[in-house]
Amino acid sequence: MTERPAPPPLEYRTPLCSVCGTETRHSVNGRFFCDACGCGWDDSIIDLEGEWENTASEQCTATVRPYEDNTWIPEEDERKHLELRCIRDAGHCKEDELGEPQSLHAHPELITFAKGWA
Repeated sequence: MTERPAPPPLEYRTPLCSVCGTETRHSVNGRFFCDACGCGWDDSIIDLEGEWENTASEQCTATVRPYEDNTWIPEEDERKHLELRCIRDAGHCKEDELGEPQSLHAHPELITFAKGWA
């Protein structure tokens, strides 16, 4: 019988950002940080609310109604007309040289089925 090789080493993964769903990075000062959203969390307590890096920045004003066109949800269902506001910094959604948004709008309730909206 041939010797079976050992499983490869595990890769340490940091938690996903609760705003946009991308992987955070672990900083040397003991924080998980999302470069895309500009927010961070203390790495000692998982259920702790995060903090914005730029506390003086205003909130983005973009809104979306994610279920408005969903034909499976009846008109009388309150989800049909639910409006969510982007929680990223105002001005984050500037366009690049090709006219594409540099970062999408984001809301934690959208993280389960979408990465954001333009």
